[in-house]
Amino acid sequence: MRAFVSILTLILGAFNFGNAQNNFWQPVNQQSIKVGPQSRQIIPASYLTFSLDIDGLKAVLQRAPNRYSQNAELSSPIITLPRPDGTFER
Repeated sequence: MRAFVSILTLILGAFNFGNAQNNFWQPVNQQSIKVGPQSRQIIPASYLTFSLDIDGLKAVLQRAPNRYSQNAELSSPIITLPRPDGTFER
């Protein structure tokens, strides 16, 4: 019974871990970004700008299991990154 509860906890933890990871990036209008006195040296032809929820990302990474632990295989975080076309990639 104890093993069943442990396995169920790990599975539910992995499920919750996977669901909470795609909300770190929010689209931002480029004009709202404050630029310092330096000028841009590279300007891409097309791109989108995003803001990162640093606190949310830190929280997920702090809950991540140790790299070499048994739990790492069951509940490793998957972080998505925005692509220039607005889609996200794992």
